[in-house]
Amino acid sequence: MSSSTAHPDRLDHAAEEDRALKGARTYRNYLAAYRCYCAHAGYAKMTDVRQAHRTLLGTARTHGRTAVTSELKRHLFRGWLTLDAMKRLPLSQQPELASVAALWLPVQGYYACHGLGLAMLTALPYDVPTRLTHAKFLTIISRQVVGPGLLLRPFKILCCGDCTSNTETYENTTLGSVRARRTSNLGEVGTTSEPEGLVLKCLRTTRVHEIEDRLRRERKHLKRKRLTAQQKADVCQRLPPTSCIHFMYRMRINSNYDDADIFLTGRRELQPVEHCGNVLWLTNAICLQLANILRLRVGPQVYSELRREYESLRG
Repeated sequence: MSSSTAHPDRLDHAAEEDRALKGARTYRNYLAAYRCYCAHAGYAKMTDVRQAHRTLLGTARTHGRTAVTSELKRHLFRGWLTLDAMKRLPLSQQPELASVAALWLPVQGYYACHGLGLAMLTALPYDVPTRLTHAKFLTIISRQVVGPGLLLRPFKILCCGDCTSNTETYENTTLGSVRARRTSNLGEVGTTSEPEGLVLKCLRTTRVHEIEDRLRRERKHLKRKRLTAQQKADVCQRLPPTSCIHFMYRMRINSNYDDADIFLTGRRELQPVEHCGNVLWLTNAICLQLANILRLRVGPQVYSELRREYESLRG
């Protein structure tokens, strides 16, 4: 055997490592894109996000008062508790924890958004089913909260349509599908890739994963190896718009089930401490805005009472 001929197992390992490194860089860039966009827009700090969002809500049609139920409190306190657990991770004192936390934080990040999101939906004047699957929760959030523009940009940007045939559209942004396709997910934020283009790319690739998953399930349901063009179009039409919270769910699934190698094998490219900080930042920014909507619905005084009750229970 020639010395230049590599063993197949080594080739497979090298290819897998390369895929993990590229996946890690992709997640790192997507998270950094949201943070970088907000810094350029003037709300890099959470206090700035809170103020900018409350100014936005001053013109939104969400005013009114709603009663606080035990269900609302249960969702709210779970979301706050999860977010607090993320914030208490001592990464600055023990940075060696970051490699493991890179797997744990995306899962908790989604569930913090899930808890705050359910509490907020309970307070809005919509009929929300008592028991929601994750798919239904994401659908309602994208259509009733993100779509109407109740979040700041870039959090309110949505991706719709069929990304697999390059016919998708984007809402709440001045950029379009051409920019999303041309933006490299591996390009550094602020140098080769600008933040808003990377946000669109993030939503586009997230939606591609959703479409492929739905198509697999449709083929299994119909017991067909291939779907017709119309059947595929129908699947894409039924799929709700893809939002930043869909991206949070994608990270949760990949780090917990589907693709943990990205966060382990690719940790050199991921830069775990920075990655964990960006996951926490994005989670905090989304949860803060969901909490702001809830505060508007129940009233500032009642919201403060809820916060005090939570603090007393937490001890």
